Amino acid sequence: MSKKKNDFNELVVEELKNPRIAAAYLNEHWHYRGSKKRELLLDALHNIAEAQGFTSLSRRSGISRRSLYSAFSKTGNPTLDTLLTLLDTVGIRIYFESEKNEKTRL
Repeated sequence: MSKKKNDFNELVVEELKNPRIAAAYLNEHWHYRGSKKRELLLDALHNIAEAQGFTSLSRRSGISRRSLYSAFSKTGNPTLDTLLTLLDTVGIRIYFESEKNEKTRL
């Protein structure tokens, strides 16, 4: 990896320690429409876990470090429980909205 790319990755990981920045980062990846959406989203989740420190995140979440690495690797397939626990541990909430911007009464 080139020094510039490595420096950039370190900067991204440092910024992702902030839950607001991490949430915005995930939103950008979530709304991506291309064929690599899954891969990019897993990479974003991996970067957020890396920013928190896998060992620290493991202790705080109760998920083994090995499971975290595996779930959020490029070929990972995290369970819903693992995903929700990770997001809760780092202080990120999920919400859903419709594609259409219509008001709906419930």
